Amino acid sequence: MSVIMFHVFWEALGVVEPNFRNSWTAPFINGSADVAIFFVLSGDVIVYKYLATGNSTIVQSIALRRYLRLSLPIFVSSMMIFVLLKSGLYSWDSASALLHRENWFRITSADKATLATVFTYSFADVYWWTPTEPQYMPFLWTMQTELFGSAAVILYALAQRPIAFKKTCCAAIAVCLYVVGSYLAAFFVGVLIAQARSEGRLKRHSTRRFLGSIGLIVVGMLFSEWAMCGDHRGTRWSTTVGVLVVTGIINNRPLCAVLARSRVSRFLGHIAFPLYLVQLPMILGPMSWMVIWAAQHGFETSADHLGIAVATITLCVLCAWGFSPVERGTAVINRFIVAAVGSVIDAPRSRRHRSLRQAETG
Repeated sequence: MSVIMFHVFWEALGVVEPNFRNSWTAPFINGSADVAIFFVLSGDVIVYKYLATGNSTIVQSIALRRYLRLSLPIFVSSMMIFVLLKSGLYSWDSASALLHRENWFRITSADKATLATVFTYSFADVYWWTPTEPQYMPFLWTMQTELFGSAAVILYALAQRPIAFKKTCCAAIAVCLYVVGSYLAAFFVGVLIAQARSEGRLKRHSTRRFLGSIGLIVVGMLFSEWAMCGDHRGTRWSTTVGVLVVTGIINNRPLCAVLARSRVSRFLGHIAFPLYLVQLPMILGPMSWMVIWAAQHGFETSADHLGIAVATITLCVLCAWGFSPVERGTAVINRFIVAAVGSVIDAPRSRRHRSLRQAETG
């Protein structure tokens, strides 16, 4: 949700409404820091069950499912852009001129949009593209890091058993990646969190830990405000904010308990990835229509723009909620693939077992 608010308030409307870019909201809608938080959580989720159980089939299953888990929903959201372009409903060019945001991003032109390019983009190019090229979904520059970061922590998890100082090694990798300015550092911070969770270290509660967690969150928010208002949104600052905030939250057991019980947080967690995917189609379509209509009819006050922002965010949430069949379909396909690959892998083993039993009985 924070990323959507960043793109709508800070990016899309922030030039015509400078008051939307303020120090009060900046800590809570830092889009770059949100990306880092997403990467930290990805690193944690990918390896936690494996570290907790030692069952390598868990991480192998995640590795098999990860690519389609990303690519199939991306294909559907790219098709939404394709339909806007081909139907003539794409209105961002006119809306961006009114908002003075013509250079915010570059979209594939309607004459170059084909079903073939949607397919190749969704299943290949989105993981390799460069920011200077027009794309269907420019906001998905994160997918390259997400795919390679997932692969990196999966390989590390499978290879780390013989390493004597696992946490030190993982921390060293994270620091090196942080120094060179790579978001991959966030994934390895996530691995460190997963290691602490698998060892039960985060279940301990004390006043000192509680106060320390509050301090980390506050420092993270202050860094976020400084980075946003001072236009310091590089990888290192974003990663710093993301790591501070996530570390603070996971060490605060009362706050974690509240978030776990909250229906709102569970709902937003469920639609987080679809929400990230549908925001651009909503900006290129409905939001652009509202901006153009408002300009034509003289509705250009701050209150009018606030109404457009709220309506856009509401449409994003509704569309993300309606995205659930895509998520379920992806899960079904992934289960089929994992089962098929598992049967192929287990076939030689089963034959060996049958041969051994026959030899014993013979």
